[in-house]
Amino acid sequence: MLDLQFATGLQIVLTLADAERNGVAKMSSAALGKAMGANPSHIRRVVSLLVEGRVLATTKGPKGGIRLARPAAEVSVGDVFGAFQVERGLFSWRYRGVDVGDRVARRMHTAMTTVSAYAGEAIYGRLQELSVNELLESIY
Repeated sequence: MLDLQFATGLQIVLTLADAERNGVAKMSSAALGKAMGANPSHIRRVVSLLVEGRVLATTKGPKGGIRLARPAAEVSVGDVFGAFQVERGLFSWRYRGVDVGDRVARRMHTAMTTVSAYAGEAIYGRLQELSVNELLESIY
């Protein structure tokens, strides 16, 4: 389900892309947290999903940090979106407490899973057309 993690992830990626433009190659989770007004442990959880999605890369140690895995022009907003949609759909729905005797109610989980998959593919496809670099340019 779409939630704040996608927005937080996108903000992390945009912050890193902006920092890179200004000569800062990597940032710590503490620095990202401060810049975003967020807890560094929350930043690390979101970063781990973006690392799994090959959007970000991390280096451990005193000189470590978080950076884009490739140039901002090569990272799409769809890549960021995809990092948060691997095992979740776009929608949540209530299916408990309904009369299980109703044929439609019994099959709503399947119906919503299908709708969520179609919507996710459409959104992902469209967001693949927009690079992080282009989005950063559009907000300045």
